[in-house]
Amino acid sequence: MIPGQKVRTENPDRKPKIELVEQLLQLIQTTPKITQNEMVRLLGIARSTLNVHIDALKKSGRLRRVGPDKGGHWEVIG
Repeated sequence: MIPGQKVRTENPDRKPKIELVEQLLQLIQTTPKITQNEMVRLLGIARSTLNVHIDALKKSGRLRRVGPDKGGHWEVIG
């Protein structure tokens, strides 16, 4: 092992990325006013993981936030 190299350990409970993204999009479609805290709780992931996926979906044009943080909603595009 190289000093400073991160060792990746496999987590058997970890969901594949594609499956997680699809679950996230389905959750948002069924509950557009869902909060990020609720998404984290229901998906069983860290807030930072959720933010990475939400940012990627926004950049790819598949997800959009409409309105303010409080009182707004999510839209799945395409």
